[in-house]
Amino acid sequence: MTDNATPSSSRAPAGATDKEVPPTMNQGGVNVDRDPSAEPLPEVDTNDRPATPPPPPVPSVNQVFAALQTLSPGSQKLVRDTLTNTLRDKPLPDTVAAPKLLFSSANESLSSSFSNTGYGIHPFLVSLAENGSHIPLSLFTTSATNKLHTEEALIPQKTVINRTSGLKRHIIDIKHFPLEAAMDIGDWHEAWTRYHRFIEKHGDDEAALRWKLHHEFLSQQDNLKRDFTSILKFDIEVRTRYNLNPSAHDEDSYRRRFEAIKLEVLQAEILAAKAASVAESSGNTSSSWKAKQRYNPYPSRDTESSSRNFGSRTDNAVASSSGHSFRAAGASSANTPICLICQRDHRFSTCQESVTQTGKPTTAKYNDNRKLVR
Repeated sequence: MTDNATPSSSRAPAGATDKEVPPTMNQGGVNVDRDPSAEPLPEVDTNDRPATPPPPPVPSVNQVFAALQTLSPGSQKLVRDTLTNTLRDKPLPDTVAAPKLLFSSANESLSSSFSNTGYGIHPFLVSLAENGSHIPLSLFTTSATNKLHTEEALIPQKTVINRTSGLKRHIIDIKHFPLEAAMDIGDWHEAWTRYHRFIEKHGDDEAALRWKLHHEFLSQQDNLKRDFTSILKFDIEVRTRYNLNPSAHDEDSYRRRFEAIKLEVLQAEILAAKAASVAESSGNTSSSWKAKQRYNPYPSRDTESSSRNFGSRTDNAVASSSGHSFRAAGASSANTPICLICQRDHRFSTCQESVTQTGKPTTAKYNDNRKLVR
């Protein structure tokens, strides 16, 4: 009994299982059930670790070229040959970038229910409106619309400063289109049809109504054809002022300005007609004066005929200067010469008379084949 007895100090407490071992019964007082992986790792101070240096910047083309110039000619050739061989041996990529899709059915709009082969409003006109520039009505005619759409790449553009943002913009140069002031009535109505569609698309209801009433007021004038110059001038002025500085409509000022422009055009037409009349009158007076001062170097046909019938041209001229006819009254119609000294029926080279046929003393005589004046 005494040999099998167990000391009380090594006996497990009453009610304890085999797995429940008091901490005091572990050898050396160490807990053998602790998991080493559960213990926290020692902290490492990363502040003392050196930072990774940033990658060197990629040199620009100018820097590479400048560095290449500092080398000797032989070194430059070596660098060029090395680069050439490197690029030559580098294989080309197998994949080719996909082409940009320019045409797609997703971008197609619904077709119109009615037949219309005309072009719409060109984006160039929208750019003019966005810049606050005046859009000439002549750009809305059929000929100008066709040119904008079919010759778009040939139309010159110019750089301007946007009135609102202050940024540079490109707009078309309108000097390559017909002048707005040179439109006739047909072009004016045609352009206004497209201008209405432009305002309805890019303006609100009030703006569309304002320009509709403006067009109706001008197109319903009693003397549209006679006063079209005034109507067109007023129309251009109203639209230009609104594009540059939009302002509310004032009916009284609107109508007074229209009447003032009609008066200005009428006065200009009166002055132009007066100037044309004065120029025509001056031209007629000058022509009449020139006709009076015109010199006739040759005698008339009757005089030449008389010269052939009655003697030489010199003899007839002397006889004519005396104020008498070539032949005395009652003389025969034969080719008898008239004496230049006494005016009798003989040649002056044989004249021996001392008085004329009228009884006046002669003033010359013929001697030695010469006519001498007494």
